[in-house]
Amino acid sequence: FPVTIGSRDYHGYNKSMIFISTKREPIKSVHDGRVVLVSSYDELNLIVVKYGHYFLCYASILNPKVKKGDWISAGKVIGELAKNCDDDFEFELILSLGQIDYDPATWFKKSCP
Repeated sequence: FPVTIGSRDYHGYNKSMIFISTKREPIKSVHDGRVVLVSSYDELNLIVVKYGHYFLCYASILNPKVKKGDWISAGKVIGELAKNCDDDFEFELILSLGQIDYDPATWFKKSCP
């Protein structure tokens, strides 16, 4: 599971998941893979990890702990939850294969709440 505490919610048309917590927490990789992109916008970051033919985008990340080209294993801390406009902490996951988005929950070792 990418965070210890929190909840998930689907939104939009791309089957993304938003994880929300009441405190800042580390975000962990959900699978072994290679970091193909770390991009900054404002104070937030986007981290994209390639798992075989799939790409998992971790969006709205603070303090990235990885860089492009890194090989990472499941459970490695890749960044921290960012504060949202409701004073909670959150990040978003999007899992893609080509132009098709999939439910990221299928990649977790544990069941989602």
